[in-house]
Amino acid sequence: MAIFNATGHWFLLLILGVGLVKKIIDFRGFQDAIRGYLLLPEGLIWPVAAVFVTIELALVSLGLVNFPFFGYAAAILFFTYSVIILVSFNINGENFDCGCALISTHEALPSPHIPSPYIPSPYIFVLRNAALVMIAVFVSMTFVGTADEISGLMSYERVLIALTSAFFTCAYFVVEHLISIAPAVSALSLKNQLTHEGSNVHI
Repeated sequence: MAIFNATGHWFLLLILGVGLVKKIIDFRGFQDAIRGYLLLPEGLIWPVAAVFVTIELALVSLGLVNFPFFGYAAAILFFTYSVIILVSFNINGENFDCGCALISTHEALPSPHIPSPYIPSPYIFVLRNAALVMIAVFVSMTFVGTADEISGLMSYERVLIALTSAFFTCAYFVVEHLISIAPAVSALSLKNQLTHEGSNVHI
């Protein structure tokens, strides 16, 4: 159980850490993502972005010091993000680039404007967050009984935890990226195919 707990802990910590670094480096892009939700007036975009970055920084710090309730705090954050996504989707009635992925749809594709139907449904990221909530709750629920076990792990077990966490983190971001661009790539490919067929007809 200790190995599963530690792997889940570092998996969550890596995901949050990478996301935090991206938000800090591209703070303007993070503000654009918040703006895309169409829920806040312009004057609140920067303050809200700063608050979320501060919250994530605090959460990552808690994870680094192995705070017992790190998992519960992460679960609350993921749940909050899901609620915001659902509220925006239900109010505005169309898909939008929620900024949930490490590389957004607009960043990954050269098209300056990607129509709403070709952006992944926000429900996909809500389901992703639900899975992360379950992992986060598991991490905190099993922490009390495994804290001493984790500190007593052998060296090879620590290496296994590090490699497994890194693997799952990389796989997570790869799958997330593919999901983000799949609808738009399919649409652009179909458009190019139709254009090519049209040019052949004229010939």
